[in-house]
Amino acid sequence: MYQKKEGFNLPGWNWITRTLKPESTCQKNHYKFGDILDDNGLVQLVEEPTRGPNTLDLVITNNPTRFTRTKVIPGVSDHDIVFSEIDTKPLSRKQKPRNIPLYRKANWETIKEEMIQTHEKIRNLASNGSSAEELWLLFKTKLNQSVTNHIPHKIAKQKDSLPWLTPNVRKLIRRRDRLYKRKKKSADPKITSKFKEARQKVQKELRRAYWKYIENIVTPKEETQPHSNMKRFWTYIKHMKTDSSGVAPLRSDGVLHSHPVDQATILNKQFQSAFSSKETYSPEEFKSRCNMPGQYPSAEDLIITENGVQKLLKK
Repeated sequence: MYQKKEGFNLPGWNWITRTLKPESTCQKNHYKFGDILDDNGLVQLVEEPTRGPNTLDLVITNNPTRFTRTKVIPGVSDHDIVFSEIDTKPLSRKQKPRNIPLYRKANWETIKEEMIQTHEKIRNLASNGSSAEELWLLFKTKLNQSVTNHIPHKIAKQKDSLPWLTPNVRKLIRRRDRLYKRKKKSADPKITSKFKEARQKVQKELRRAYWKYIENIVTPKEETQPHSNMKRFWTYIKHMKTDSSGVAPLRSDGVLHSHPVDQATILNKQFQSAFSSKETYSPEEFKSRCNMPGQYPSAEDLIITENGVQKLLKK
């Protein structure tokens, strides 16, 4: 991440609207500075004046999502101080492994037979006076048992794993890690030599697998589907991101909270504060409040007929 804090003598910029002030001078220099920011993917974050009515002290970065807060505080000279809070490490929420059913390999005939038996059992219980809750729990239990017993499942890998890692490369990485543990426990030069060879081989194979993956994305084979190519392309773009994922940290009582439970509590309090407190009215009070005279006269009653509806539908 690149960031730059500096004083720029370009008072003509209105950084809130990203436009030049009508009375600004040296407009050519201002536009040139704006083009430099746009051409290099940079963003200026300070929007408040830092010296008089002008914003001269700027914060420029190519990753604005890392800045949790930027504000101007009183300074010790004729310039105010720009205060920024930065997340040095992006927050990433790892997805838990998921159990995915493989419906193509399911034994549908057995599931159908079990569901027919369950249906007959539910009808018998219903005729004997069983409650709807009991019948629903029976159906739910039997259906879940059939899905578990007759539909194969697989554990989905985490989405943030590197897509270019092949089984062969993973095998080499595990071998390198085993040799590293042996090297830490022993001073044998042979083990150290084997570890260095394994490390070099892993590095070489990683680079080869990476560039082969990129080549298949940029120049895919003719028999591959276009949709599959685009999916692989956007998967690669996703892994290149350095932004934080998930909900950004929320501040409460001067403390940043990133735990989901704490964030839900903060948002719940915020939503509650936007509504008026609950009040109990008697039927007479409620009726009088609903019949308050308005500023405008009441609308006439609407008469809807079948012929009128058909006429509108035919238009």
